[in-house]
Amino acid sequence: MTWQRRDDSLRRTAQAPETRVRVFSSWPEGALGPGVDVATAVDVHAALCSVDVSITLVSERGRTPERVEAWWRRAPARELLA
Repeated sequence: MTWQRRDDSLRRTAQAPETRVRVFSSWPEGALGPGVDVATAVDVHAALCSVDVSITLVSERGRTPERVEAWWRRAPARELLA
């Protein structure tokens, strides 16, 4: 990875929390589940939907990338939505 690509990647990573806050803040009131505020939604999404989680599930747990993607489609909704 070149320094420029690394810098770009780090910049996107640093912006990710701000983007998540904007997204979850734009949802209508009542969309998030009981006890789930925007800060909690950002934390849950960051914890569930990271490259590290994908790598762990595929390399250590033997899941296929397709199964991880299917899980990603369900897990955040189950954890975040009312």
